[in-house]
Amino acid sequence: MTPYYKTDLGELYLGDALEILPTLPSNQARAIITDPPYGVGSVDKRLEGVREDYNLIPQIAPEFYRILQDNAVAIVFAGQKTYCETVKALEDAGFTIHQTLIWHRPNLVGGTNKSTFGFTSVYEQIIVAHKGRPGRPNRVEGLHNTDVLKYAMPQSNFKRDKRYHRHQKPLKLMEHLVLAYTNPGELIVDPFAGAGTTAMAAERHGRRWIAIEIEKGFVEIARARLTGVL
Repeated sequence: MTPYYKTDLGELYLGDALEILPTLPSNQARAIITDPPYGVGSVDKRLEGVREDYNLIPQIAPEFYRILQDNAVAIVFAGQKTYCETVKALEDAGFTIHQTLIWHRPNLVGGTNKSTFGFTSVYEQIIVAHKGRPGRPNRVEGLHNTDVLKYAMPQSNFKRDKRYHRHQKPLKLMEHLVLAYTNPGELIVDPFAGAGTTAMAAERHGRRWIAIEIEKGFVEIARARLTGVL
């Protein structure tokens, strides 16, 4: 399959991860770092009538396991409503759940779905799943590898980390994960690339990467961000 855009380090694909991942070689990636659709209640255009809270991990987790090297890691963001289902799907695929990290969003003053939740939601969960034995994360200069990671959510008025996608993750957060769990030259795969933040983090720090996104508009944004246009 031909990439929509590529650099010396990475390839960006326009298409469905459920179709593209099976074409990738086995035992090649050092890390999966991804933020799949979960619990947001908007339409998933892959299947008519299916919403983004439809959890794709049960279908795709076996592919995660197949393309990862031994003793490699899958870093998967998970919503509160789909956390248990996601953990089970990863375990059923052969992964061992090492721990769950918390991304604390200090600037999310309004919270999420205030009419539904009694308390304002200012965090998301990040599941750390291993294929084989877990390795110790790299020490990241100037940062602490605690299980609570505090990074501001991208906003429309930010210059360096401007918000282009409703569920866009902070570049600094993704850089922290990239640096902690991979080394230069190793391959990172993001099957749900959105606006391309994981690919940007990998590109900036000399990691090879493969990113897949189903929406052409977001692929264009990811390409523009990677080329420095945005």
